[in-house]
Amino acid sequence: MVELRQLSEEQILMGFVASCIEDVADKLGVDYLEVYKRMDAVGSTMSVAVFTCLATSMSLTK
Repeated sequence: MVELRQLSEEQILMGFVASCIEDVADKLGVDYLEVYKRMDAVGSTMSVAVFTCLATSMSLTK
């Protein structure tokens, strides 16, 4: 039998951020590590990272 674990809010947020970064990388045609390195280089905080990912993702889909 498979035991299901409850994820913490932080784990859910990290999964969401990772998904956003991967989506942006895909839209830009670069590796997700490149997007992460760029964000890290400018000192993006978690909230800025989420906003940046969402804004970029939304603007690239239009």
